[in-house]
Amino acid sequence: VSTVAQLQSAIANLTSNTTIAIANGTYTLGGTLYLPQNIANVTIRGASGNREAVIIKGPGMSNASAPFGFWVDNVNGVTFQDMTIRDFNQHGIIANGGANSITYRNLHIIDIGDQFLKNNPNIGVTDGVDNGVLENSLLEYTTTAPDSYTNGLDVHMGKNWVVRNNTFKNFKASGALAGPAVLIWNGSTDTIVTGNTFIDNQRDISLGLNNTKTFTDHARGTIANNFIIRNNVSGADVSIAVYDSPQTKVYYNTIL
Repeated sequence: VSTVAQLQSAIANLTSNTTIAIANGTYTLGGTLYLPQNIANVTIRGASGNREAVIIKGPGMSNASAPFGFWVDNVNGVTFQDMTIRDFNQHGIIANGGANSITYRNLHIIDIGDQFLKNNPNIGVTDGVDNGVLENSLLEYTTTAPDSYTNGLDVHMGKNWVVRNNTFKNFKASGALAGPAVLIWNGSTDTIVTGNTFIDNQRDISLGLNNTKTFTDHARGTIANNFIIRNNVSGADVSIAVYDSPQTKVYYNTIL
C-alpha cells in the first residue's frame, strides 16, 4: 500500500495468512486502524525494511481523535515490523487478551501519550497476551512524557514474553515519577528481558509492581545483560525492580 486510504482498506479487509507491505512515506491518520478479529498469522510491515522510511503518524499526544495507532484483539499471530509509529494520544499499538503470539520488531516509537505498547488482559481479567516478543526497536520521548502515566512496554497477565536488544529513552515526567520503561505485571509469568539499553529513564525494568493482590504479580523472570545509564534525570527511582516476582533472576546487568 502507498496511501492512507489503501492502508485503511488493507487493514479493514485483512484476512489470515496475509502480509501488508507499506511503501516508504508518511501516513497521517485521523483515526485508529482496527484489525479484524478472528484471524491468524498476519504481518504489517514497512516494505523497504527501513523503519525510519515508513511513518505512521497520529495527530499528537494531546489530541484524542486518534487514541491508538493500531488496535488488536482475537488475532493469533501478528507481527508489526520495520516502521515508525508516533504522536498518538494513548497507545501506539494496543493488544487485548484475545490476541496471542504478537511480535514487535524493528520499530521506532516516539511520543505516545500513555503506554507505547499496551498489552491488556481480556474482559474477564483472567488471561492476557501470551508469547509476545519485542526486539530490535527504539522507544523514546523526544524530551519527556506529558505525565507520569506511561510505559514503553506494558504487559498484564502475559506469559512467556521476550524483550531483547531494544533501546528505551527519556521515560521521565516533569515533577512526577513516570512508570517503568518495561513493566510486566498483574499476574504475568516467565519473562525474559535481555540485552537492552536504557537511557535517561526514571525507572527502567519492573517485573511485578504491586504486592497487595491476592495473586503473585509476576513469577519466574530473567533480567540479564542490560545496560542502564542516567545522565539527565531528576526525581528518579530504582533501575531494576523485582516486586512480588518469586524465582526471578537478575544477572550481569550494568547500571551507571
